[in-house]
Amino acid sequence: MICDSCMNDTMRVKIPRTLLTYLNMKNNRLTFLALLMLMAFTSVYAQTGDNTYTVCNVKNFIKKITAKGEGVQSPVMNLQLPETKSIDVKIIADQSEGGSIKVYGQILGAKTSVFYLYGNVNEIKGKILIDMKDGYEVATDAQTQNVMITKVDVNKLICLSPGATNTSSNATETNTGKEIGRTSTTPVLSSFPSAPFVLYLNFDGGYINDPYWISNGMGSAKTCTGPGYSDAMIKNIWAGIAEKYRPWNINVTTDKTMFDAKAKGMRQEVIYTMTWSMTGYGGYSDIGSIASKSTEIAWVFYGNLINNVNDMVVTGSHELGHTFGLTHDGSVAEGHYYGGQGNWGPIMGDNYKTAARHVWQWSKGEYNNATDHDGNPNTQDDVAVIAGNTGVGYRKDEDGNTTSTAKSIIAETDGTVLGAKNNGVITTRTDKDYFKFTTTGGAVTFNFQSGTKTWTLDEGVLDIQARLLDASGTELLLSNPTIATAGPNNGLDASISTSIAAGTYYLEVDGVGYLDPKTTGYSDYSSCGYYEIIGNYPVLATVINEQQQASDFILYPNPANDKLYITLSAQSIQAYSIHITDVLGQVVGVLSQQQLQDGIDISHLLSGVYILQFIDEKSQSIVMKKFIKK
Repeated sequence: MICDSCMNDTMRVKIPRTLLTYLNMKNNRLTFLALLMLMAFTSVYAQTGDNTYTVCNVKNFIKKITAKGEGVQSPVMNLQLPETKSIDVKIIADQSEGGSIKVYGQILGAKTSVFYLYGNVNEIKGKILIDMKDGYEVATDAQTQNVMITKVDVNKLICLSPGATNTSSNATETNTGKEIGRTSTTPVLSSFPSAPFVLYLNFDGGYINDPYWISNGMGSAKTCTGPGYSDAMIKNIWAGIAEKYRPWNINVTTDKTMFDAKAKGMRQEVIYTMTWSMTGYGGYSDIGSIASKSTEIAWVFYGNLINNVNDMVVTGSHELGHTFGLTHDGSVAEGHYYGGQGNWGPIMGDNYKTAARHVWQWSKGEYNNATDHDGNPNTQDDVAVIAGNTGVGYRKDEDGNTTSTAKSIIAETDGTVLGAKNNGVITTRTDKDYFKFTTTGGAVTFNFQSGTKTWTLDEGVLDIQARLLDASGTELLLSNPTIATAGPNNGLDASISTSIAAGTYYLEVDGVGYLDPKTTGYSDYSSCGYYEIIGNYPVLATVINEQQQASDFILYPNPANDKLYITLSAQSIQAYSIHITDVLGQVVGVLSQQQLQDGIDISHLLSGVYILQFIDEKSQSIVMKKFIKK
C-alpha cells in the first residue's frame, strides 16, 4: 500500500499514539482498515532539500486524504513535514466531488491550524499552518507527479493584520457607537452592478460554519454579529473600498443577494465582527483564497482597530486584497508592513499606519528598500495580480483615448455640466480620457472630482491632471494641484477656469503621480479610479444636424473649388454667422453675415472634407452641413 515511487533509505512509518486511542481496538476489522489506510499515508517521505520533502505519488496521496475508511469517521492521519517534524491531522470536511479535490483538516495539539488541500486527480496544492508560527506549501511536481511539502514564511500563506497600537489618529470621522435596537436594514449599495465578480461587505454578520476558520481560530460554527454602524458610516466605508477596486470588473456591494447570485470563485466577502477575533489583530484572511477556493470569508475585527472610517476602509481593502493573492508591502526598516511615506501609504502595507495617510493606493514596491513577506525585494504587481484572477480583468474603457474619439460633453440648456452625466474611470496608468465641447465663447469652468465624494474625506485614489486643449490638440491650460495635508480636497481633484473664444475644444483627464515615489510620494502606477466633470460654459441653445431644416439652408456648389454660396428660405433667419471646421474640429474660418454677401472664399483651404456651422444669432441654434473642397 506504500507508494513505491517514494521508497528510499530515509522513509519510515510510525503509528501515532493519538490514533491508537482514537480507534475502537475491539473492532478488529475497523482497526485493520484504519491501520492499512494509515500505513499508506503516514510519514512516507523523501528529503529533497533543506526545506522540501516528497510525500508520495499524487494519485496514492489523493486516495488516502479523501478515503471515508469504510466506517471510519474523521480519520486521524500522521504526516511528516520538513525538518523531521510530524503532525497528526483529523479530517473535518471532505468536499471533493467528481474530479475536484477539496479537503479540510484540523491539526491535533495546535491551538490554531490550517490544513487545506485542493486540486484534481493529477495535481494537489494546499497549505498547512500551525499556531501561526510554522507554514508549509503543498504542491505537485509536474514531472514526477509526487506531492511535495515545502516550509515557507507563514506570512506568505495567511494574513493577520496588526491592530491599533495607540489611539492617535488624524481622522475626524468616527462611529458614534452601536445603535442598540436598530431596526433599519443595511443600506443597499453597489459600485458596479453588472460586474461578473462581487466583493460583499458584510456589516450584518450571520451564521458561519466554515471549516477553514473553525480550525483556524474560530473554534466552532458561530452566529456572528455586526458592528451596528450607522447608515452614514456604512456608506462611507463602502465608498472608500469601492474606489480602491474601481479599475476592475468588480462590484463592491452591501447587498447579500448580489453575493448569493454569484458562483463560488466569483465572489468574496469580508465580515466586520467582534463575535470572535484574534487578540490584538485587526484583520484576518487567507492569501489567494479566491483562486484556491479555500474560503469565501475574510475578517475585520473592528474592535481591535481605531473605530473610524479610515481604519475600516484600509483594513477591509487590505484583507480583500489578500484573497486575490496579494502579499504584504514591507520594507527593510519596518519588516513585513510598510507604513507609507509623506501623505501616501500602500494598501497592502501596515493597515493601521496607512490609515493615518490620505492617499491609499496599490503598489509594486517602487519606494526605497521595498520588501515582500520574506524580506526579498518587492516585485509583486498588485494591479496585475488582481486583474489576473479568473473573471476579473479591467473594466471596459468607455471614453475616447484620443481627440478623434473624444466623447461629447453633455451640457444642460444653460451650459451647466453635471457630474452624473459627465464621468468616467481611469483603468490603467496609460489610460487617458478625452471630452469634446463647442462653445460660443466666454468664461468656462470645469472641476474634475476624484471619486464619488460619497465619503468626503479620503475616498479618492485617482490623482487627476486635467488639460484644456484647442481644436488642434494644443495645450491651453493644465491643472494638477499639490497634495494638501487633510480634508476633502486633498490635491487629487483638478480645476480649469478661463475665458476662451468661440470654437471646439477638448478636455483631457489623466491619472498622475506626486513627488518622488522612492521617498516622498507615488507614481502614476495606481493612480486610477472614478472621476466626475462639473462646471459650465456658454453653449449653443440647439444643435441641428444637416438633415434637419434642410429647406431653410441651402449650400452650393458642393463640391466646390473657390467659393461657396448660401441660400436661405424667406425670412426664416434674420442674423447669422458661419464657422468652418475641419474633420478634427479645428476652426479654419469664422465669418459674419456681412462677410457673406459675395459668397464664402474657400480657395485657401486644402482639398478635403469640411463642416460648415450655420449659427442663428437670435435663437443660438446651429445647423451643420458638410462640404468638399476640390
